[in-house]
Amino acid sequence: MPDRKFKRGKAFFTLCLLILLSVLAYELVELNRKTPLPPLPNPNGYDDFVKAQNLIVGTSADFAWGSLEDLRKHVAENAGVLKFVRIGLAKQCRIALSFTTNYLDLRSLGDIKRVTRLLEAEGRLAELERRTNDAARIYLVTIRYGMESCRGGVMIDHLVGIACETIGVNALQRITASLDATACRDLSKQLQEIERRQESLADVMRNEAEWVRLTIPVWQRVAATIPFASLTRRAQKNFVTKCNQSELPFKRLIIDLAVRAYELDRGRHPRSLNELVPDYLDAVPVDPATGMKLTN
Repeated sequence: MPDRKFKRGKAFFTLCLLILLSVLAYELVELNRKTPLPPLPNPNGYDDFVKAQNLIVGTSADFAWGSLEDLRKHVAENAGVLKFVRIGLAKQCRIALSFTTNYLDLRSLGDIKRVTRLLEAEGRLAELERRTNDAARIYLVTIRYGMESCRGGVMIDHLVGIACETIGVNALQRITASLDATACRDLSKQLQEIERRQESLADVMRNEAEWVRLTIPVWQRVAATIPFASLTRRAQKNFVTKCNQSELPFKRLIIDLAVRAYELDRGRHPRSLNELVPDYLDAVPVDPATGMKLTN
């Protein structure tokens, strides 16, 4: 009897070991699967963003509570930075991934945020000078810069891009009630186009996988595939959750601009978002987490 139990235990252990080895083999093949990245555009707007980051002077946050003249001076001193940002946005953009362990140091993600804060300062200056429509256009540039400055990067790049986009989204949301119908309609349409052009999460995770494959030693990648010890899948799940959550304010901004344009044009609030299609919205935005249409 004990001998039979021993054989059953041995068979069970062997089966578990075979399953584990099969999983490891599959994961190793997946980790080493080549996924060629798209070629860099030529000319590449990202090169202009790097020039902008290298030119910036001062810290925009220092001027948030300063005088109007100090804000004007800060924006004027960084006119070249703002010029290069707009030159870059007129081109296709893609990060030149560096397959090294110090990639993030080379990227200088902090400088991307500094440029974003400079754009925010430029928009704030326009607000204070009562150029509300100009401010709205600047905040739209801020959103686009957040997206394009991190296109083609890995997961941390995308999260930084989202943080920069959010600065523009929040600023534009704040002044929506001050905009006229034409501005609201145009901004809503442009944001919908920006949304269509955003990089998919699948593409971002493909970039991440390729970076890991070419950068991280094989033994570390094998260890990371052990199902009960791996943080890879959890990190990917958290990444998708954060990205989906960040999309909601963006979609709400599109809706709010469309609703305000509708109200100014027709003198009443739409009974449902379906009334905004197709004159103000191409389609009713959906919650990326649930796939359900949003409501007003």
